[in-house]
Amino acid sequence: MKPITETDLVDYLGGELSAEEAHRVEAAVADDSALRAELEELRELMAEIKSAEEPTLSAAADARFETMLAAAMEQQGQATEMTTVRSLPPRKLYIRLFAAAAAILLIFAAGWYVGGAEDRATARQLAATRTLMLDLMKDSRPSARIQATTVSFDLPAADPQTIADLGHMLRTDESANVRLAALDALRRFPNEPAVREILLSAMNESPPDVVRFELIETLVRFNEKRVLPYLQDMIDADSLPRPVRDAAQMASFKLI
Repeated sequence: MKPITETDLVDYLGGELSAEEAHRVEAAVADDSALRAELEELRELMAEIKSAEEPTLSAAADARFETMLAAAMEQQGQATEMTTVRSLPPRKLYIRLFAAAAAILLIFAAGWYVGGAEDRATARQLAATRTLMLDLMKDSRPSARIQATTVSFDLPAADPQTIADLGHMLRTDESANVRLAALDALRRFPNEPAVREILLSAMNESPPDVVRFELIETLVRFNEKRVLPYLQDMIDADSLPRPVRDAAQMASFKLI
């Protein structure tokens, strides 16, 4: 007989199995005490997660998103469809909640938050917000990915994984507006070494000129002198537009 997996147990608790499959799980659980214990742990975990509010955008995140999207629309000179986070169907919501639960467990395991109910609530908020952010990052629409950056403003701390995700968007997203939104989110953490490394890395990866200007301005604001060699390379690069080289020259004067 095919062994019962954790996925089988999760689907059983979620009511996703056929009558025949459910009977197979019940029979296996009845004969296996370890499987019974695992089922109970999953049941308790799901009950705790389902009792929490579904991850949603805060009013502040909504406002930031609308401001960023309006700026992007004005810059592009064209209308962009507003993105909203709609309620997920039960199956997808269930998967999201279970993913959030897994994230919470990983946070505790890493020693991020320990202690009483207040700490557990903070960990739950962190996991739920990160889950929502990751959902939006995967969307094909630039407006949704911009919204992912605004969600990050609701995180209570400079979460390393979120910083890495924002850095990925800054360095690789095909939309300059998404990159600018990610940079705006990263600017909140000027004292985080990981953020500074991400900005320097982005400078070295030939970003669009509009992003390059903002990166230069941000690194000057951070008084990050390690950008000086990058600036000198830009000053000496005849292939770059004159405004870019002039901006690099001005930034170099400010940092020296």
